[in-house]
Amino acid sequence: MYVYEAIEETLRNAGVRHVFGLVGDGNVRLVSEISERGEVKYYGARHESVAVAMADGYARSTGQVGICSVTQGPGLTNTVTAIRGAKDARTPLVLIAGDTPTSLPTNYQAIDQDRVMEVAGAVVHPIRSARLAAEDVDRALRQARQLNGPVVLNMTQRVQDSESNPISDTPLHDPERLVIPNATAIAEASDLIDFASRPIIVAGLGAALDEAGPVLRDLAEQIGALLFTSVRAKGLFSGDAWDGGICGDLASQLGSELIGSADLIIAVGASMNFWTTANGELVPPGRLLIQIDSDESAIGRTQPVTYGVVGGARAASEMLLAAARERSSVPTTGYRTEVVAERLTSFAWTDEYADASTDRVDPRALVTRIEDMLPAERTISVDGGHFTGFPTSMLSVPDQRGFLFAVNFGSIGLSLGVGMGAAIGRPDRLSVVLIGDGAMMMCLGDLDTAIRYDVPLLVFVVNDAAYGAELHSMELLDLPTKESFFSDVDFAAVSQSLGGEGLTVRDVDDLAKLEPWLADPQGLMVVDCKIDPQVRATWIEEVLRPQVKARKRAQAAAEKRKST
Repeated sequence: MYVYEAIEETLRNAGVRHVFGLVGDGNVRLVSEISERGEVKYYGARHESVAVAMADGYARSTGQVGICSVTQGPGLTNTVTAIRGAKDARTPLVLIAGDTPTSLPTNYQAIDQDRVMEVAGAVVHPIRSARLAAEDVDRALRQARQLNGPVVLNMTQRVQDSESNPISDTPLHDPERLVIPNATAIAEASDLIDFASRPIIVAGLGAALDEAGPVLRDLAEQIGALLFTSVRAKGLFSGDAWDGGICGDLASQLGSELIGSADLIIAVGASMNFWTTANGELVPPGRLLIQIDSDESAIGRTQPVTYGVVGGARAASEMLLAAARERSSVPTTGYRTEVVAERLTSFAWTDEYADASTDRVDPRALVTRIEDMLPAERTISVDGGHFTGFPTSMLSVPDQRGFLFAVNFGSIGLSLGVGMGAAIGRPDRLSVVLIGDGAMMMCLGDLDTAIRYDVPLLVFVVNDAAYGAELHSMELLDLPTKESFFSDVDFAAVSQSLGGEGLTVRDVDDLAKLEPWLADPQGLMVVDCKIDPQVRATWIEEVLRPQVKARKRAQAAAEKRKST
């Protein structure tokens, strides 16, 4: 048995059923083995970053490890942005890459692949030898699960062509990872909770990954707390009557008001960063903040805390719940009053904006109509750009695996791959991608991937014929805006030319033409949504407020010097 055969068999024995990648001379043996054997389905992308993004979306939507393979040198360097995105999303992912032999340092594709991937944030191992190949793949799968992050295995051609030892077909078992909080810390945190009359719980990605949602719901009910999430944990409390939505810059006006009136914030597995706290405005001096995190260095890193608890999200929440029930057998009303319940029940996004559609659609009206049309069982993948906040805030999802934020590294262009991976991993849910026109042009070739593999995928191109975030940044900073604009691409026609379906939307009523496809989703549907670039998201004004103030001060100082 050759090494590439041993790798395929190890993946198969571990329960892997889908592998994503792009074939090249450095991984042609492995890809051919996977494809020809046929027990593990291989999906080949047009660009390596999309291949990794597909593995990322597959892993996040299913809870399994995503597997990807690329060739050496430029094949690997093309994955850097997507690997970093997976790192920041805390996605368990294994990338198996070809590597140039150390005996050929003059090879024109040679690069220090270990250093490249380490800088991107991955854990890196080589396939050490033919004898240890199966063990190395086993270890990579385990580490990806344990670390919730990408692991890279580099393999030279010489090693791939060597013969490997037979391997065991024993399936992998994941050790449970628990960080148990100190009992004294729980008691002191419980003392703070006892004094709160309007507590809220803010759950972050750490809470979602630790599957702490159910116990947090029970804790919130016991102490009378409202429930909120960070962006990356969106969907954790879906369906709960006391779910206030996202906390931070992308909160609704109602959510911001309720958060602002809280007298205690319990942050669980949430870093309470710039976005989650609206640049610190939601945690002003004097606001009580309990932060729970398994990483001690994360506590107080971005915001001063009243009290920190080092521990796993689920373990700490269970202990807090037990302590609260010991102190009172009857749940506290707290923030769960009839007035608040009525406001949450009657909330509608349409009450928070006035439709400003002209000859192009208001993106808020667009997202509102999309929300009404989509089936409840959906996976939403959102790309980066000015439009990002609208679907992130306004579209509902069935649970936290139904929302895939593809902007974890602040990049654009990854959501198409993420959405395709989710469509393959969760065919029971309609996979929906929302992507800007600038980002769509970056990964345009991989529309063909969805078509080739007949992946049911709904892509909304939120098309303002511009880099919208840059356009509004330039306007707010009084800079020339011409370099932010592009020609208006007909993405519906592009999809049709490749063999997919396409629809152009200039008015929200045009979305009615999508209903036949939604009734029986087949293959790729690209909806080119011509939106009004003049509708500005409030989040970008908040983000740029310090820069705008600094620029105005500098301009005032310059004018003063000129006058004197």
